[in-house]
Amino acid sequence: MNVELRHCVDVVQQYALIHCNVSFKLTHNKRVLLQVPKTTNTFANIVAIYRRPVARQLIAVNYSVPGIEIMGFISRPSFTRAARDLQTIFVSGRPVKNQLIIRAVYKGYANLLMTGRHPFVLLNVRVVPEHLDVNVHPAKREVKFEQEDHIYKAVLEAVKSTLTEQAEIPDVAAPGKRNVSKDASKDSYKDASRSTAKTPLVPYAPSYGKDSYKAGAGIKPLLVRDRGEQYEKTQISHKKEFVMDRQEMLDNGESASPGLPQSSSGRLPRMRIIGQLLKTYILAETDSALILIDQHAAQERVLFERFMEQYKDAAMTVQQLITPIPLEVSPDEVVAIEENLEFFSRLGFGLEEYGTHTFLLRTTPQMLGIPFTRELFMDILSELKTAEKSTTPALQKEERIILKACKAAIKANQELTLPEMNKLIAELGACMYPFSCPHGRPTIIRMTQYELEKKFKRVV
Repeated sequence: MNVELRHCVDVVQQYALIHCNVSFKLTHNKRVLLQVPKTTNTFANIVAIYRRPVARQLIAVNYSVPGIEIMGFISRPSFTRAARDLQTIFVSGRPVKNQLIIRAVYKGYANLLMTGRHPFVLLNVRVVPEHLDVNVHPAKREVKFEQEDHIYKAVLEAVKSTLTEQAEIPDVAAPGKRNVSKDASKDSYKDASRSTAKTPLVPYAPSYGKDSYKAGAGIKPLLVRDRGEQYEKTQISHKKEFVMDRQEMLDNGESASPGLPQSSSGRLPRMRIIGQLLKTYILAETDSALILIDQHAAQERVLFERFMEQYKDAAMTVQQLITPIPLEVSPDEVVAIEENLEFFSRLGFGLEEYGTHTFLLRTTPQMLGIPFTRELFMDILSELKTAEKSTTPALQKEERIILKACKAAIKANQELTLPEMNKLIAELGACMYPFSCPHGRPTIIRMTQYELEKKFKRVV
């Protein structure tokens, strides 16, 4: 029943987003899951469904070329999710799944999104009926365009030009504080949200020339200056900081680490720490090799195994938040949270219902050791929704959610002291699978004395 209920919520939610001239109400077991009144524009419906924290991050899209009209909203590059659950595509008012349009959207965001992050997308692409085939699939969820190349280019340009026009330096604001920028004006939302049903589309004679969509048009990549001169100066002025006598390195390593004891799993060799490279790698040596440890991958492995162990033993240590974090969520997210309250509790997330579409986050896993934010929890929720749609075994869901939480807890470019490096290596050695992070990347590599001498041409 849960799967069917979520499907119902998704369908009603999609139609409520596009048909602002109709009121929608969805109830289940006498409880109202979704209620959207009749409004004058799509943005008001977005606020009603996705709530204000999401709506504040959106930019209106209003773009047209002969025969194609694209309207809706996309998010600023700074607002993304770990999954694609905030993406809805309509073609002439019909909700569809279309990879051509999605690919064009991501191309428009080129170089602006972090790997694995996904923007909010709500677009209605209108084309003349003669150039559209809706009978591709019995459920009418797939469509085929007569000239896909022109649709792709139009969507790409719509996203690119919108992001270029609205580009701005993000403000540093207190959490929850609303920043009203020029794109958040009422007029822009009304323009992008108006019903396009009354506006006839003129059949187009494609006029896209070679110069219509020039490579690199719109958002320009940042220019990287030649840093050779700067590097030379840095190398000279900081020479003492980087060059250290070998005996001094060994003495420092010995003083903090007289030689690591064999790990409890017996998988890591004894090694002496030399130091840290680029605030990312730990350098160490054995009697016959140089050891490099990716500290971020190692921390992720340690946290993941510890988190999984506490989850399976139902012994998660939690920390009480002094100020609970309010979470305003959409109707389908309400369903997802309510169905997984026990699961979240086992993970250390204490949630309490606070109103129709709001929950209070009162506790978080203590072992993460990071300030918890609304954005992090929403990423975890997105990951949960994605995991539950997969056909993988049940345990996969827990692993994916825990992995997402652990990854967020890792601090990039973190400077470590020798005792901290010692501790991390000892903890890694105690792991069941110490040689790779949960994603499969190696945590540790070795370069033998022979390989080093071969690099310096001392041996053939």
